[in-house]
Amino acid sequence: RNGFEGAYLAPTNPDVNPYLLSLIDELIANYQIDGLHFDYLRFQDTDYGYNRDGRKHFMLDHQVDPLTLVNGGGSYWYSLNAAEKTQYWTLWNDFKRQSITNFVSDAAQLARDFNPKIKISAAVKPNFQQAYHRYFQDWKGWLEHDYLDFVVPMNYAVAMPDFENNITLMRNAGVNFAQVYMGIATYNQQPYAVIGKIYKTISMAFPGIVLFSYDTYEDEPNYFDTIQPVIRKN
Repeated sequence: RNGFEGAYLAPTNPDVNPYLLSLIDELIANYQIDGLHFDYLRFQDTDYGYNRDGRKHFMLDHQVDPLTLVNGGGSYWYSLNAAEKTQYWTLWNDFKRQSITNFVSDAAQLARDFNPKIKISAAVKPNFQQAYHRYFQDWKGWLEHDYLDFVVPMNYAVAMPDFENNITLMRNAGVNFAQVYMGIATYNQQPYAVIGKIYKTISMAFPGIVLFSYDTYEDEPNYFDTIQPVIRKN
């Protein structure tokens, strides 16, 4: 609401990942599920993640409170040169990024130990560089380490050049397209625009598409009349 996505659990807090893993354990132990699909595997933005317990955990390893990276407080911070301050920023960003990756890795191992055939996927930011640096979401690394079977980039751009640019960034980063099911929005554009993006996705040899969201169908059932033949034909 009003551009605010809601409350997040911070994976830098040492209690968060074990709690989420306990929920996954309950799901796979009590229900015959074929897969796990994750959403919001990221920080809300660069300014998030400064919870007290997470900062304490970082300080144990690096002797610096991450808040000093923001407000410049503390005599130790003022004693550092520019290169040293940059180094601490890198360490803090890596710490946040790794906290999410640790969850993905542990979740994959937990699920596959129980059911080796289970499929694990995630909805991810389509701009890989932005995902990595702004949201601390290393989804390319998750694929490369086989933590995920596939990802669904939320490539919800309306303008075709923006949609194509996200694909170009993936290709330039060496993303394996065979593990990417392209997310295409229906809630913000007309069917003909969706069809154009479907054809673009097909031409790039992605294995499939994911249309978002079901609300479009509920609000406008005839919306998909022109889209369905294209999907079935391909």
